[in-house]
Amino acid sequence: MTKEQKATVVEYAAQLPEEDLRYLSVRLIERLSGDLAEALDFMSRSRKMDDLLSASASANELFTNCDQIRDVFSKECKKRVISLRYIQNAA
Repeated sequence: MTKEQKATVVEYAAQLPEEDLRYLSVRLIERLSGDLAEALDFMSRSRKMDDLLSASASANELFTNCDQIRDVFSKECKKRVISLRYIQNAA
């Protein structure tokens, strides 16, 4: 990922609401069945992120970019003190 692309991801992460940032971060960290597809679909709604993701030359590059995006999102969560743990509501 180039510096320009990383700046795009940092800008995107900074403007995300807390719940959306948590949603994407958890999916990129856990990567359970369908998580990566859901995260990519969500991020592709942003024109800049869609351009960044579609610029991947191969599947390996896409996965590497997803790892780097995950790292940026994790830093943003730490900065905002957003917990990525699953919290079960008491019934």
